[in-house]
Amino acid sequence: MHNRDAVERLFMEARANHRQSLANTPSTASTTITNSRSIITNTHQPPRLPTRPHHLGPPSTPSRVIPTLSHPSIALSPTTNAGLAKALQHGLARSTQSNYDSTIARFMDFCDREGIAASLHFPAAEFVLCAFVGSFADSKSGQSAANAIAALKSWHLLNGQPWNGSHLLSHVIRGSNILTPMASRRPPRPPVTITMLTDLQSNLSANDPFDVAVLAAALTAFWGQCRLGELLGSSRTKHNPSCLPSRSSFRITSPPDLAAELLLPRTKTNQAHGQTVFLTSQRQCLSPIKAMENHLTINTPIPLDHHRFAFQSPRGPRCLIKEAFLTRCNQIWSTRGYPRITGHCFRIGGTHTYLSAGVPDDVVKMLGRWSSDSFLKYWRGMDQIAGMHVKDI
Repeated sequence: MHNRDAVERLFMEARANHRQSLANTPSTASTTITNSRSIITNTHQPPRLPTRPHHLGPPSTPSRVIPTLSHPSIALSPTTNAGLAKALQHGLARSTQSNYDSTIARFMDFCDREGIAASLHFPAAEFVLCAFVGSFADSKSGQSAANAIAALKSWHLLNGQPWNGSHLLSHVIRGSNILTPMASRRPPRPPVTITMLTDLQSNLSANDPFDVAVLAAALTAFWGQCRLGELLGSSRTKHNPSCLPSRSSFRITSPPDLAAELLLPRTKTNQAHGQTVFLTSQRQCLSPIKAMENHLTINTPIPLDHHRFAFQSPRGPRCLIKEAFLTRCNQIWSTRGYPRITGHCFRIGGTHTYLSAGVPDDVVKMLGRWSSDSFLKYWRGMDQIAGMHVKDI
């Protein structure tokens, strides 16, 4: 009941503000508010379902975000049909698609639980969308609610259905964000630091095939500001060169060992063409280039078309996977009192280290392949940075 009360309060507040803002507006405003009322109060009247566009086949199963495309008068060849289906499936990252499918199933469960008429599910009436956001209030984070709405919007757009979300829905999402419980507010993830990397390097064997692969991956992820999923996969035995870098993806551009490039065939922000990671020599035995060369030397027999961080094992070459990599790192760090580290902590740590060292933020942005200034949120220890740069001016 508390969730329902919260969303009803936000809803009534938004409607009151909307009416007040339109009070001095001529005739067009009355039409707008009438339409608004029909959405808010007349939820017993189902909206008229739109005609489905010709390029879409029968409505997709509501629990799946990706539609099935067909045309009543066009019979595609099996080859073209397979290509179309493959392109559809690759329009969203696999993890995003899975999360969206789960959200849609959760939305349907919510509608069934609340007794909402099926005709208001898809396309979803704005009141239903707002109520769904309200179900997150006081129990989930506002970001979770926003992500859920993004999933529903994606389903509507991909399936040729009208999207009824407007400013009112945005208002309720903001309210849900304000109501985020403390338990759902995650503290900033800790960065991997130079000290941690030094401890890691000194406790990994320089002659063990697995350990040298771990060190090479750690230094590449840190200095290259990489997302770990762009370097390491989840299969020990299968390497997909279209998704993850191969041994041939690395080349030294400025010998001896001053600069190198690592081609990432696919990244979060560039699924089609990938991006290039620029690496440079570093001090304190933490050079990613030297670590990479040592890794290639110890694991020499592995072919060039294998995974970039593949290592020799008694059963033959094995790909270094994220789980094994993080387990080995945390095994060493936990004995020294460091907090448990996740994959993204390497990207955070590299960005923080560059910014703290005074590297211009536009250079950090370029090296980290950032498309916005969101990388600035990875700046940790602002109290120390303030003391270094703005003290006694």
